[in-house]
Amino acid sequence: MSTTNTEVATTEQQPRRAPIALGGRQSDFDTAFRLAKNLAVSSLIPKDLRGKPSDVLVILMYGQELGLAPMQAMQGVYVVNGRPSLAGQTWLALARKAGHRITVLENDAQHATVKVTRGDTGESHTETYTIEQAKRAGLTKKDIWQNHPERMLMWRATGRACTFLCPEIALGFTDAEPGELEPERPTLATVVAERTDQQRADRDEVLAEQVREDNIALAQDEAAMLAELDQLNRHGAAPDLGEPVDADLVDEQDGALFEQPAASESQRDRL
Repeated sequence: MSTTNTEVATTEQQPRRAPIALGGRQSDFDTAFRLAKNLAVSSLIPKDLRGKPSDVLVILMYGQELGLAPMQAMQGVYVVNGRPSLAGQTWLALARKAGHRITVLENDAQHATVKVTRGDTGESHTETYTIEQAKRAGLTKKDIWQNHPERMLMWRATGRACTFLCPEIALGFTDAEPGELEPERPTLATVVAERTDQQRADRDEVLAEQVREDNIALAQDEAAMLAELDQLNRHGAAPDLGEPVDADLVDEQDGALFEQPAASESQRDRL
């Protein structure tokens, strides 16, 4: 009974966490990170953020600086090569919210022209973005550009125009679109494997070069030896040893090659 009372007392003494606001600014880092961890497990957020609460937190912080709600931030703010970037739709929304006027003059699969007019000074700027520029930037290889070239050209022209004429609405942000993110950095295992393959290739190249050099040296030595033999044959003939002698033709009286020497008298007496 006493144990149960102790457990109940302990439970009642635990501090309750502050509720997390679903919209507006987060009051502190702890509640913001709690929100990020809960959002990161959802399958409804962009796939690049799933299971990455730290990345979600960064996006929420970026969006908070722009006055965006958490879900608006995750749909309209991206991080490309370590820099925050806004989708063209987000640029359009922020520019109109700030009182500027956006006009699409032309838009097809080859080019898009967008005009931005400031609401405070009346200054305007026109920006055109073509499919050739997208090809040079390597964007058309991505699926979203192949499937929706008109829309992507319009958003890119909008972002570039707003970046030029009214950068204060999102200072420090660049223009990017979903699907344009760079591939993830290679893992350590991939880097080590590539480095090992390169070292092996370099070692094989060194060995192959050494074999080539050895073969050239052997060929040069052989050529020098042949030249020396040729010179000896021309300037100094080998000594004449005469014709070979057949042992069967040797006269026995003159001394056969295999004839035993005659025994002396003392040797005969002993025998």
